Amino acid sequence: TTGHGWRGSDDGVTTANSLAAADDARELEERVARIRRVSPASMTLADALALLLGPRPAPEPAVRRAILMRSDCPMDARVAAFADADAGVRAFAVGTAGTPIDAVLTMADDPDWQVRLEVAKRPDCSTGVLARLAADPDSYVSRAALSNPGVSVQVLISVLVAGTSRADSRLVALNEALNPRKLAGDLVAANEIGALELLGRDDLPAALVGAF
Repeated sequence: TTGHGWRGSDDGVTTANSLAAADDARELEERVARIRRVSPASMTLADALALLLGPRPAPEPAVRRAILMRSDCPMDARVAAFADADAGVRAFAVGTAGTPIDAVLTMADDPDWQVRLEVAKRPDCSTGVLARLAADPDSYVSRAALSNPGVSVQVLISVLVAGTSRADSRLVALNEALNPRKLAGDLVAANEIGALELLGRDDLPAALVGAF
């Protein structure tokens, strides 16, 4: 009797799981259909922009991102999407290739890390903004800034001198912008963590190794 009872319970769970899976599949199909409806083949640009920026925008962020992906979406519409309520949409707009850097830099103080990350990843990001983002409280943002080829050498040195994060110190120590022979006088002040990561470089001058 106990065995039959357990079997019935399992059957009920299986049925519930199957129904939930069917609902999820149906919702996914409907979402894909809504995204396809805003493609250039299905909707005019004017109607699509109304759903992106109009007084009654499409409620789903995925649909608004799909509009931004349209090849005919004008740059001014992408910049206007910087004001979108959804962080994912803002980040997508900021990260779109070709977006004017002057507009992108205005998003460096966005409250959401996803948006700041896209700013930090821009190869043409200003050194001043990169210096600020290198100290961002979110590690994804700060490390993107530290990895950016435009980050100043002084910012890299400051990370090694502070030595508060082994991961950050390792990232900086491997940066090709650091020239230990030219910067030995600055690098000698590196914190123990920073010095340990620098010792992994094969171009470290003997005098600096001895100082460590």
